[in-house]
Amino acid sequence: MCVSEPFSVRCVVYRTFFVINIHKYMYLNFLHTYIHTGDFQAFGNNIQGEIPTALGELENLKVINLAENNLVGTIPSSIGQSGNLLSLVLRNNRLTGSIPPGLASSTDILHINLSENDPDKDATSGIDGQIPDFFGSFTKLSKCVCVLL
Repeated sequence: MCVSEPFSVRCVVYRTFFVINIHKYMYLNFLHTYIHTGDFQAFGNNIQGEIPTALGELENLKVINLAENNLVGTIPSSIGQSGNLLSLVLRNNRLTGSIPPGLASSTDILHINLSENDPDKDATSGIDGQIPDFFGSFTKLSKCVCVLL
């Protein structure tokens, strides 16, 4: 995933903060090496490109917040497969496709926000389909904002 401008990523590492500076044309796949954290928040950074599959493969990841960027493509099927995800916020991007079935493994998820994903800004594209049946197993879910086309 390419970055159009340098930006900072704030990650919570066992309640300790650190900053990773990512410069132009770097890929987020390097995060697999550096993040051994439960919280990855890179919202509002004008990140462009697709969400890397490697992000969903981070077993300790509990929070993903990539809201208010310029992410395109589909949500990787690996997101949530670790079963540890508690919060997924991907709102206000340009994502398409359906909610990935891998999310079903995160039965303790508390918060999902996939709203405002309209690549053409014409209300005819974005995340589509139906709320999957496995959402019924999310007994701890307290907030879900999913506008599906």
